[in-house]
Amino acid sequence: WFDNPWVWIGLKDRRHKEQYATPCWPGMFKNEDHFLSCRICPSQTKSDGNATSCTSCHSSSFCPIGSVADINLTDMIDICNELSYPQSPDSTQFEDILLTNMFLLGSSSRCIVISPLFWALIVLSIVLIILFVIGILKFFPQSHRHRTMIKEIFRQTDFIGEGEFWIGGLMSFSLLVLLIFAFLFTNEFHRLYPIEESNESRIICDKTLRNSKFDSRLKLLTTIHSTEDQVMFDMLNSQSFTLIVSFVNTNFDCSLLSILEGTGENLHEPISPMECTQMNTSQIIHTSIPLSHQVTFQYTIEHFAPIGGLYICLVATGNRTDDGMNTLRDLNFCKWIEDEHHTIGSAPEITLLITKVINRTENLVHGEPTKSVGIWQVTYIGSELSDQKLYERRGEYHRYLSVDTVLKIALDENHFYVENVQEPITRKGEANFHTILFMSLSLEMFCLTFLVFKLIFVPLFRFLERKILSRTRIKPSTDENNEVELEVQEIASTRNSIVAKP
Repeated sequence: WFDNPWVWIGLKDRRHKEQYATPCWPGMFKNEDHFLSCRICPSQTKSDGNATSCTSCHSSSFCPIGSVADINLTDMIDICNELSYPQSPDSTQFEDILLTNMFLLGSSSRCIVISPLFWALIVLSIVLIILFVIGILKFFPQSHRHRTMIKEIFRQTDFIGEGEFWIGGLMSFSLLVLLIFAFLFTNEFHRLYPIEESNESRIICDKTLRNSKFDSRLKLLTTIHSTEDQVMFDMLNSQSFTLIVSFVNTNFDCSLLSILEGTGENLHEPISPMECTQMNTSQIIHTSIPLSHQVTFQYTIEHFAPIGGLYICLVATGNRTDDGMNTLRDLNFCKWIEDEHHTIGSAPEITLLITKVINRTENLVHGEPTKSVGIWQVTYIGSELSDQKLYERRGEYHRYLSVDTVLKIALDENHFYVENVQEPITRKGEANFHTILFMSLSLEMFCLTFLVFKLIFVPLFRFLERKILSRTRIKPSTDENNEVELEVQEIASTRNSIVAKP
């Protein structure tokens, strides 16, 4: 009978005078030429209900059909304070991290200045200059005594060749720079744990580098927990929630709102404390949630009331144990819900699915207790919010047949929880051990480089020296000849020892 025009003509004749004499609902305007004296305002227009036409809204405001006023959405932002851990770095082996940072120059000026390789190269450049000066002094017999003294000094600082070669003493300074930076890096890297308490390092190029690796797991709630872990679960289970529902860009009296509470379809009068605050453009309802954390609320507006959007928040206050090892974070979840240019439907259903998230931080010292941080993660699940498709299929007049709006919000908990574990990549003893291994490796690398230098470049230098001296008819002194013979014998003995090794 809804599609019979004669029915609507009779309805117009019978109710025209009564409807026109009654003020329109906010978000609607009076229209004498239509069988319905009150019609809803189109998108980007508004009305307080007493006007014969709708006025335009500001272009930047939230103003769907049936709007009461201009709404600024700057405060209607989605909030989710999920405390999740990042992924572990590409390398979780301290020796790899140490080697990478010791021989990394970087592309920025900051990374170059704090690079161990950069300072080692500077010291090596100074060493080469000194080596060049000593080589020049060899052609001046009067400076032989000074040259011998300098060589003796550098022979005392040689821990590459164990005090045998003065050139090793020069190269030892460059190695010493690397070793100093290695110990500084180890001490700084050990301090970068955990991520919540560490700041950027001033001597490490990568500002995001931390002494942390992470692991995430899904576990069933039915899993048996240890006494230490049960403390965190008890704190989560006893946390009190407050559900805040804001009906935005609408205007109805709180006396027209009835609320039912229960589980599933078994709804009854609410037993939880509730508070309804009425404003000019929205109504805000605060509802306390039972400790079971599984409940359904049904909000019924017993009148035709276009609703522009919903702003739903779930909040709770955190807590901490006396020893500080277990911390329950505040819950602050908010979701802005709208259907662009359309009103919320007459029977929307929303589910807030909550999941326990427990972040565990292992201690840097073995045997010490683990710190735990608990928080609820909220997932929004919403059905079709607008009835616009129904109006387009069956007719726009169906919008005015709704006598009430019923909003259902269900709070449910997942059957599993998320456990994030943070542990250090290396602890103090392990880091020091790997640093000593790096020192040994660096010493072996310098020894090998020094040996290659003596076996290849020193003989070449001797050959060029003899050629130059023979042309200038300057013979080296007896002491210098003895020195040359001694160094040749050292090279020969080193070569024989290398060949003799399996």
